[in-house]
Amino acid sequence: PGLFSEGSDSYRAFKVGLHDYQQTDWAAYLNQWLAQVGGQRNWL
Repeated sequence: PGLFSEGSDSYRAFKVGLHDYQQTDWAAYLNQWLAQVGGQRNWL
């Protein structure tokens, strides 16, 4: 099993309002998301 294993790949859509996207700390958001997903899949 790797990062993209057969039959279990997934992705996440980012929904952000037009007035919120400029104020979003994208680095922190993506870091938190990767930590969450990586922890669930034992990547990290």
